Amino acid sequence: MCKKWSFLFGLFFCLLSVHASAKTVYYVKSGATGSGSSWADASVSIQDMIDRASVGDEVWVAVGTYKTEHEYGRMQCFELKFGVSLLGGFCGDEDSKEERMMFDRDQNGKIEPWEYKYETVLLTKILCHSRRAEEKWHNSFVSGFTITSTTSGIEGSKDVSVTNCDIHHNKAGLSGGVVEFCNIHHNSGYGIHSGDARNCWIHHNGTDRLAGTGNGGVYSGIYRQCEIYKNEGGDVGGGYDAEFYDCNIYDNFSLSQGGGIKRSKAYNCRIYNNTSQGDGGGVYGGNLYNCIVCNNFVVGNGGGVCDANVVNSQIYNNESLNDGGGIYSTTALKCSIFNNKAGTTGGGVSASFCYSCDIYNNYASSYGGIAEGRCTNCTIANNKSFSDNENNGSLKNSILVGSFDGSASYSIFTDSYINGEGNFLATLKELKFVKPTSFMGNAANDKQLEELKNTNFGLSKGSFAIDMGQQDINARLPIEDISGYPRPMGEKTDIGAHEFLTFRSLPYETKFEEKVSSINFFENWEVDKLPGKEANYLYYDGKSTYRLNLGYVTTTFFDKTVSNKINLSFDFAGKYAKKDQQEKMHVVLAYLESDKRDTIMTISNTDYIRDSHFSKEISPWVKNKVFRVLFAVEKSEGDNIVYCGIANLKITKQDASVEIVAEDKVCMYDGKSHTVEYQINDTRVDKRKAVVTYRKEGETSSTTMPPTNAGIYMVQISIEDGSYYGMKEVKLTIEKANQTIQWTQQLRTMKAKERMRLEATATSGLPVTFSSGNETIAKVEQDNGEWWLVADTLPGEAIIKAIQLGNENYNLANSVLKTIRVEAVPTDVESIVAEQPAAYFVKAENYIYVKGLYPKSKLFLYDPSGRLCLSKEVGDIESHISVDGLGKGLYYLQVVSSRDKRDNFKVLIY
Repeated sequence: MCKKWSFLFGLFFCLLSVHASAKTVYYVKSGATGSGSSWADASVSIQDMIDRASVGDEVWVAVGTYKTEHEYGRMQCFELKFGVSLLGGFCGDEDSKEERMMFDRDQNGKIEPWEYKYETVLLTKILCHSRRAEEKWHNSFVSGFTITSTTSGIEGSKDVSVTNCDIHHNKAGLSGGVVEFCNIHHNSGYGIHSGDARNCWIHHNGTDRLAGTGNGGVYSGIYRQCEIYKNEGGDVGGGYDAEFYDCNIYDNFSLSQGGGIKRSKAYNCRIYNNTSQGDGGGVYGGNLYNCIVCNNFVVGNGGGVCDANVVNSQIYNNESLNDGGGIYSTTALKCSIFNNKAGTTGGGVSASFCYSCDIYNNYASSYGGIAEGRCTNCTIANNKSFSDNENNGSLKNSILVGSFDGSASYSIFTDSYINGEGNFLATLKELKFVKPTSFMGNAANDKQLEELKNTNFGLSKGSFAIDMGQQDINARLPIEDISGYPRPMGEKTDIGAHEFLTFRSLPYETKFEEKVSSINFFENWEVDKLPGKEANYLYYDGKSTYRLNLGYVTTTFFDKTVSNKINLSFDFAGKYAKKDQQEKMHVVLAYLESDKRDTIMTISNTDYIRDSHFSKEISPWVKNKVFRVLFAVEKSEGDNIVYCGIANLKITKQDASVEIVAEDKVCMYDGKSHTVEYQINDTRVDKRKAVVTYRKEGETSSTTMPPTNAGIYMVQISIEDGSYYGMKEVKLTIEKANQTIQWTQQLRTMKAKERMRLEATATSGLPVTFSSGNETIAKVEQDNGEWWLVADTLPGEAIIKAIQLGNENYNLANSVLKTIRVEAVPTDVESIVAEQPAAYFVKAENYIYVKGLYPKSKLFLYDPSGRLCLSKEVGDIESHISVDGLGKGLYYLQVVSSRDKRDNFKVLIY
C-alpha cells in the first residue's frame, strides 16, 4: 500500500468535503477489470470512464502507461467530454486529490509542480472539444499527467484548464486551454499554440533547425511568468504573435527572424542570449514595454531589436554582424541603449527613431553610436568606432558627446560646432552630468559594465542644457523624459534625455494661444482652432499615423500646497463619427512620490458632438502632494474620433491656511520618547485637532507615537478644522548616547593553565566582550555567557581588551586595556603533583623536560606547521624529549595519560 495514513483528524473532514464536491469520481488502474466505481473496482479504460461521466464528474487515473484505440473522426485520442475533469498522478488508494505524493523524479534537487511520485503516462493525445455546437464547457481540468509520443499532447478549448502536466516529445505540445505549472519541452513542433499560460516551463521545442521553416516555443496566446528557453525553429525561436508578461525568454534560436520573439508584445520581460540568423537577435517586430533586452546575437541587422516599438526598456550587450548592434529600424522611447556592437554601422542605433533615450558606449566599424538615426531629446555619449566616425543622422534637442556627421537643431556638441538653429558648443563641465561614463566604447571587463549600468546622464543644477531646447507649439516633442517626468519642467524643454526636476507653483493657466506652450504634444496631439471655435484647443485627432500611439498628454509637476481649496477646470470639445461608442477621455492625477494614479473624471462619447465646461475640486487628492494632470484618450476600433480636446486649462488654489510655528530639534537618546514643540497662533481653529506624525528617515510608514530610539525623524504637524488647514514639517534628530566601560577587576599574574573569570560592565547596560592581544600567552573564552581568561604554558605578558561596540542607540565605548603576566613553569619536580603535568624547553641540554606524568603516558610532539615530529610512551613521572635536528619555533606537545586524560602544551624552542 502506498497511501499515507498519518493525517490529522481535522484534515480528514476537510478531505471528505473536497471529495464530496465532485458529483461522481470514476477510477482507472492499469490492468484492472472492474466497473470504475472505486479503486478496488477500478476500470482499465480511461475513455470508458470519460464516456460514463457527466458535468462536474472526475476521472482519477493511477500510476501506469495508457493509450487508447478510441478515434474521433480519423484521430486516435482520449476524447474529453465537456465539464468532465481528468486527473493523474495517483498511487491507486487515495481518498482525495490532495493525497497525491510529489517526488524529485529527475533528481535535480527540487520538486517541480508536475513531478508526481506515481507517474501517469499517456501515449495518446487528449482532445478537448464540445461534441455539439450548443454545449458549453464547465471548467474541465486536466492535471497530473505525463503526455508523450503523440501527434499533439493536448488539443483544447479555451475553457479547459491544464495544470501540473509534463508534455514532451510529441509532434506538437499543446493547443488552446488555460495552462499552469506545466513542463512543455522537446516537442518537435511548437510548445504551445494559442494558449493562456502562467508559470510554465516551455523549452527545447521545435528543435529541427535544419528544416528551414517551423515553430519554436509558442505561437499566439498569452504567457505570464513563464520560462521560455532553448526553443528552435526556422520561423520562430522563442515565440511568435503572442503576448508576454513578466517572462524570461532566453537561449532560443531562429533560422529566420527574431531569435527570442517575433511580432509579439512583451511587458516587464527579460529577453536575453537569443540568436537569429536573419534579423532581430532578441526581438523582431511587435512592441516592448519595460523590458531588458541583452546579450542577444544576430547574423543580420538588429542584435537586440529589429523593426519594433520599444518603450522604457534597457538594450545592452547585444551584437549584430551587420547594422544596428542595439536596435535597427525601430522606434525607441525612454530607453537606455548601451554596450552594443555592430559589424558594420550603428553600434547602438541604426536607421531608427529615438525619443528621450540615452545612447552611450556602443561600438561599430563606423558610426559606433547612431547611424542614420533620427533622435529627439536624446543624450548620445562616449560611443566609439574603428574609423573614428562615431555618429551620424539627424538630431533635435539632443546632446552629443563625441564626433558627429549629420544635421541638427537645438542640440549641444562637445567636439565641433554643427550648423543649425539653436545649436551650440559646451564642455562636459558645463553640461554637468550627474554621473557620466569614464571611458569610450564597449566595456572591457565586468567592472566597466557595472559602471555602464549605473551611469546617470541626468542634469545637475546650472547645466547649460536646462531650458535650452525647442519649445514651439506643435513641435512634436516627447511629452516625458527618460525617467517619466513631464516635459517641460521649466520654461522650455531641456536638451537631452533628462529633464531637470523642478516644480511649478499654483495657480497654473494655459490657453494654448502662445507660440511657446508649457505642455509638449506628441504624435496624435496638436494645437489649433477647431471648427466653429474661437479659442485654440489641445486636441487628439484619433489617427494612428505614428508607430508609438500615445493617447495622452501631461502637464508639469505642481509643488505641494496646504490649500484646502484646489480646483481644476477646462473646456472640452469632441466630435465623433458615431455616438455612444467606447471613446472616453480620462482625467488622471499622477503623483511624484509614488506610481499611484487617481482617475478623477471620465468624459464619455454620448453624442456626435459634445461641448462641455468641466470644473472639479481636486483638494482631496492633491493637498500637500506633488502632482500632475494627465488627459488620456481611450479609443475604440476604427476611426470614430474626429477630434477631442481641451482649452482654457486652469488649476487654481484658494488659501485658508493656518501658520504652525516649529523648529528642528536635536537631542540625545535617554530611553525616553521625544517630541517637538510647536505653536498654532490662530484663534480660528481648535488646536486640539492638531495631528503630529513621525517618520524615520529611510522608512515609508509613519506613526503618531513619539520615537524613543536614536535616528533622524521627519515630523509633520498638521491641523484641519473646517476650511482651515495648516501643515509644518521639521526634523527631529535623536543622537546616539555615549557609554563607558567600568572594569575594576585587578589583573596581575596567572600560573600556567590557570583560569580567571573576567567581569566588566558598560554604563549602557549592553554586554561587554573581551579579546586577548597574545593568545599564545593567554586567551579569552566564552562559556555559558561568561567570559574567562585562560593562561597557557608559556611565560610572558598579554594585553586583554574590554570592548562594547554600541548599537542603534549607543556609540562605541572606549576600550579598556589591562595586562596579565603568566608565570614560568617551575623547574623542580617536587612541585608537580600527579594529574598536573608540565613541560618546558631546557636550552642548555637541548631537550624538552616533561614532568608530573602518570605511568604509561604517551607523548606527541608537533612542529609549528602541525606535522607530528615524534611520539613516545613513558613509564615514569618525568621524561626528556631530545629536540636534536628540530628547528626553532613554537611546538605543540600533547600528553595522553593511561586514563585517557589529555593535556596540551606550547613549547618554544629557541
